[in-house]
Amino acid sequence: MPAEEALLDAEDARVAEEARHTRATLYFDFDKTMPTGWWPLKNVIADALRLGSTITLIGYADEVGEAVYNQRLSENRAIEAARYLIRQGVKKKNIKVYGRGKRDPVSSSDSSMNRRVEVDIVKAAGKPL
Repeated sequence: MPAEEALLDAEDARVAEEARHTRATLYFDFDKTMPTGWWPLKNVIADALRLGSTITLIGYADEVGEAVYNQRLSENRAIEAARYLIRQGVKKKNIKVYGRGKRDPVSSSDSSMNRRVEVDIVKAAGKPL
């Protein structure tokens, strides 16, 4: 088990590093995979198409429900955002998708703020824009 925990800790650190410069955030109603609106992605799409950059999508859930269910829900939220970006012309190979479940809440008093997908753009050289 210690080796598995070390791998999870390394994954947590890597995902946190990639998400450090969030460019946009999508929010979701309870138990939904479609965001309340796509408008936050307008500039992200323009930058990604212009620069050919990688977009990192990290999905989250609130604290309500089982951990396994929330993990899958957070992944599905990020996947839905990826599908939208692909329909807008972003290349699939330029999108990375992660789910974090109910980890890393941004608010302890407002569950709706935790139901989100954080969107980041990383230049080809690996540096956030």
